[in-house]
Amino acid sequence: MQIKNNTGADLNFSRDLELTFSDRPIMPVPSVQAANDLKQGVAIYLLYVLGIGQIGGTRDPYTGQTTGGTLFPWGPFVAAGNIIGASSANKNMRNEFTKYDLTNKVIHPGETVYGIVALRETGVAPLKLTLRNGAAVTPVPTQAPTSAPAASPAPTSTSGGH
Repeated sequence: MQIKNNTGADLNFSRDLELTFSDRPIMPVPSVQAANDLKQGVAIYLLYVLGIGQIGGTRDPYTGQTTGGTLFPWGPFVAAGNIIGASSANKNMRNEFTKYDLTNKVIHPGETVYGIVALRETGVAPLKLTLRNGAAVTPVPTQAPTSAPAASPAPTSTSGGH
């Protein structure tokens, strides 16, 4: 989400702004909770520990049986790699949510901030941001402006998704 404060005062996202989804007010999910809701399961990769394969050996063309060869337990290696990868991805996601969390962000006059707002919504609808005192919000283009934007009395926002 991109938000620009076009007012003359500092704005706190949670205190001073109201987010609406399809004309009904909604509360963003705290970043820690969103990261916990979206994290990958790690323990399920322990099932790979059971993986074992046979390397080499001789295959009898009449019976289809393989004799000789060496059993190789590949499962623990795959399990360890997947567990490390999933844990790392979960940590990176948690850090991103924390770094770009707009929930308690203070937006100074004239400042444009970018961040993440997690929502628990299954549908798709326009997001609208208004001042709690009822002032309307004007969308900001997602591309760079070609000239300086005119000052208005309300913050502006656009969402990149939810």
